[in-house]
Formats: sequence, C-alpha cells, structure tokens
Amino acid sequence: MKKILGIALLGLFYFGSANSVTVDLSVKISGSTGADAWVYFSGSSGADEWWYVVGECNHLSPDVWIYPSGSAGADKWVYISGSAGADKWVCISNPDQLDQEMLETLGLR
Repeated sequence: MKKILGIALLGLFYFGSANSVTVDLSVKISGSTGADAWVYFSGSSGADEWWYVVGECNHLSPDVWIYPSGSAGADKWVYISGSAGADKWVCISNPDQLDQEMLETLGLR
C-alpha cells in the first residue's frame, strides 16, 4: 500500500510540474482592426520592452491583441530576446494563424 501511494505521489509531482511555465502575457497577433496595440519588432537598441517568447498557448485567452506594424505607427517597440534579459515572458495564442515570417520573427520556427 505504501508503495502504491509513493508511486501515485511521484507521478503527481512529475506530471504536475513538467510543463508549467509562468508567462506575463498571452498575446494574439491580429490585423489592425481590433488590436489593443501596434507593435514594431525591432533590434535591441531603441526597444521599449524585451520579450521572451516561451512558445504557444492555444488554450489561453489572449491578454492583449497586437498588430505588427512598421516603426512609424507603432505604439511600442519590442525586441524578441532570450530569457536572460527579458522584461516579459509571453506566449502566442494563435500561432496556427501566422505566416512563416512572423513565426520566425517570434522564434517559433
């Protein structure tokens, strides 16, 4: 009985923590209509925020809808960085709706 309980607890801890990642924002990339913010994906210099894209999060409702714009019309400049200097950890809620170029920009391909 103790052996079964031990195995059950071990499985609970293993499966409960294997894929848990905390994100600051769930982001949906959309067209300009309905977007909360227009974002220009820039280099590190001049960026307002550094984002680390942890991956896809199809199961989450987006916290913010963004439109990838040119630099002139952008509300915010964002640099996609590694985890070590990131201001925010984000996940993308609609990767299946994005083209290859955007997936590469976000580091998802």
